[in-house]
Amino acid sequence: GNTLILTGRSLESILDRRVIWDAIAMSGNLQTEIERLLDDNAISPTDGLRTFSDLVFNTSADAIITALTVDTQFNGETLYKVLSQLCMADGIGFRILRDLVTDKFDFELYAGVDRSYDQSTNEFVAFTSALDNLLNADYIESSRPQKTVCLVAGTAGVGSIKTTSTVFAPGGSALSDLARRELYFEASVSRNTPDGELSEADYLLQLEGRGKEELAKWVYLKSFVGEIDPTMYNYGEEFNMGDILQIADDYGHSTQSRVIEMIYSQDESAISMYPTFETVE
Repeated sequence: GNTLILTGRSLESILDRRVIWDAIAMSGNLQTEIERLLDDNAISPTDGLRTFSDLVFNTSADAIITALTVDTQFNGETLYKVLSQLCMADGIGFRILRDLVTDKFDFELYAGVDRSYDQSTNEFVAFTSALDNLLNADYIESSRPQKTVCLVAGTAGVGSIKTTSTVFAPGGSALSDLARRELYFEASVSRNTPDGELSEADYLLQLEGRGKEELAKWVYLKSFVGEIDPTMYNYGEEFNMGDILQIADDYGHSTQSRVIEMIYSQDESAISMYPTFETVE
C-alpha cells in the first residue's frame, strides 16, 4: 500500500527566519544579553514587520543559567545559529514551548539535571542492556580532529599588528607535546560598537568569547543513538532534554550522557522513542 512519511522541525526553528539585522556586541550576563538579542530582532524590533507577535522571553531563575556570562559579537547570522553556538559553548540549551493557556510561544534557557551514577543528589536514570530498557544502540565516536587551544586573531592594533588572544578548551591549558592541538581563528570582532569604541581589555574579552565558541565546534564527541523502552522512565517527568543520564550497551561502553535529541516515530501499532545521547566528559 501507499506510505506517507511526515517530517518536521521543532518550534525553535522559527528563529532561523530572523537574522541579526544590526551588529551587536554582547557583554555581561548571558541570559540578559540573549534577551536583548531576541528583543532587537524578533520580539520588539524597530521594524514592526520583523516582530514575532507571539514570542515571549521567560527568564530562568536556575543558578546555573544566571551565573553564565558572555563577551562576543555577531552580525548577520540567524538567531537560531547564534543561540545554538552560545548554548553549546556553555553546555546549556534553549527551547520554545507553546503555552496552551496564553497561546504564546515561550522562549527559555535551561540547564539539564544530572541523573547519572556520578552524583547522589537526584534519582538515577539509566538506560542499559542489563535493565532491558535500551532496545538497541549505535555507539558513535566523532572523526573530526579535536582542538585544545585556539589562537584568536582580531583587527590590527598598535603598529598594524593584529590583536590576538589565546583560549583553551576545558582541561586544555595543561596539555603539551603531542596532546596539544592548536587552532587558528580569525574573528570578525569590531572595536566600534553602537555604544562606542571598546577598550583594549573589553576587546580581548570579545576575542576570547569568539575563541570559546569556535573551540566548542572542535571537541571530541562520543554519542549513543538508539531506541529506548519508555515504560521504566517517563520522558518529560523523570527525565528531560538536557539531562545527564547513565547509558551502557552490550559492548562495555558505559558513560554519563546528555539527552540532546528525542525523535518520536508512530505507526499503527505503537509510538517509538529514539533519543540521541552525547557523552559528558
